Amino acid sequence: MKTSEFKRELEKMGDYSFDNDFVVTDDNVRIFFIDPTTRNVIDTAMTIMGIPDDLFQLTVAYVATPIRQREDEKQYRVHVVKDSPNGFFNLWANTDRTLAGKTQTDDVQTIFTESEIEELKHNPDLAINWDSALEPVEEDEE
Repeated sequence: MKTSEFKRELEKMGDYSFDNDFVVTDDNVRIFFIDPTTRNVIDTAMTIMGIPDDLFQLTVAYVATPIRQREDEKQYRVHVVKDSPNGFFNLWANTDRTLAGKTQTDDVQTIFTESEIEELKHNPDLAINWDSALEPVEEDEE
């Protein structure tokens, strides 16, 4: 499970968040310590109350994830024509490629992971200066 997914699931539960290795309540009460460097480590020693089953199961699923698989792959937009708001590489569901805006939809992919970009770099039909065209996508834009 990715850290971003873990945080989203905690938010759905309503009263919890993940902050600097701790699962905390909205009142900033620490429920769990999660070791960021070791798999399968949870410390509940600071908790004197019962832990809801869904919270416990979610946390166990997260800490069982290998450390290197917890972090999301970086994502980028490919801004080919820098002085144009419509100069972004767009990959359509039907495999057409165009330059257009940066809004991603179900039909148009405008945000690409590092591994997807590596695949695109090997496409001989694309003459893109990848070093200057990549713009990082902020986590809140995803």
